[in-house]
Amino acid sequence: SGERRDGDGGGGAGGQEAAMDTAGVRAVVVRERLDLPPSITSEEALRAMLRAGTEMTAEIGRIGERVAYKYYARGCNAGLYRSCVWMNERGEQGMPFDVVVEDITGGIVLVEVKTTSAGERGDHFAVSCNEAQLMFACDAAQLIDEDGRAIRYVLAVVRVTPSGSEWQATIEEYVDPARRVAEKSMRLLLYTRAVL
Repeated sequence: SGERRDGDGGGGAGGQEAAMDTAGVRAVVVRERLDLPPSITSEEALRAMLRAGTEMTAEIGRIGERVAYKYYARGCNAGLYRSCVWMNERGEQGMPFDVVVEDITGGIVLVEVKTTSAGERGDHFAVSCNEAQLMFACDAAQLIDEDGRAIRYVLAVVRVTPSGSEWQATIEEYVDPARRVAEKSMRLLLYTRAVL
């Protein structure tokens, strides 16, 4: 099990600015010092880490998951959500989502986090078979859990970029990505090479 945060109704979502665009994508700028590994001292070092291989990419992915978890935990404290759990807090669990959020209506939101340092140009992300299956199942079947709660799927893209001497992250929430694929505002691509 992962780290859990329950909403207490107090506090706020300080350090964040949210804006919704015309396509219904929420972009949240998180201004805080990120817990980056000591080896990352510049944007070039971060990009080199992403190119270095699976182990380093996994480390960057955990940074993005931590940023997303903190964002939803702040939402709990502000009364926007009832609770949130970071599934991989103690290590990768191999599930097709990274954070589970219970919204104020009691519905469940499964959040898959994708992390990039490529700014607005980083719009291509690997999606596993299990992630794609769950994404489409949540959209097509209107999934309900054993307690009768609706289940939704959100793709959270975390863009990590340098900001002066520190780093900042922007989170973009894509609610119901399967519907976006059907509406052609998002596309799934098939690569014929195992390693990109």
